[in-house]
Amino acid sequence: MNLKVPKKKVPLKINFVGGESIQGNIFLSSQSPLHYGEELVIDLLNDKDPFFPFEIEDPFSIRIINKKNIISVTTSEDLTTEEIIGKKEKVKIILTDGQQLIGELIIDQPEYKSRVLDFLNVNQKRFFGLFNKSEVHYLNINHVSQVIPL
Repeated sequence: MNLKVPKKKVPLKINFVGGESIQGNIFLSSQSPLHYGEELVIDLLNDKDPFFPFEIEDPFSIRIINKKNIISVTTSEDLTTEEIIGKKEKVKIILTDGQQLIGELIIDQPEYKSRVLDFLNVNQKRFFGLFNKSEVHYLNINHVSQVIPL
């Protein structure tokens, strides 16, 4: 009997507090526990577990990553913004490490709570997505220094 749970390998880059960056892969489930379909990068980042496994390809190793120490995660795998319902707001985000990123927030909240400020204050999750044409940046809300609506 095979008890292995099928996983999808997703390439991404992680930027940490202290300036270190690593590239490698995470492993996502073929079924999300939160919604219909495959598990997404954001699902893994916002789940209750404080750590997750990460594969470095060269040289091969597995690291256990603490989510608290992540500033941002970047991937080109989750570019399905058409499937996400919500108001799109273009912003520039300055992170605590000095990174400056431009993209769109997707605000899936009632009309009366649909400002960028509302999105940031109401968000109870550890990470949120900033989308642009070529990649998605998942940002740790605790490492956002400034947000500038454009």
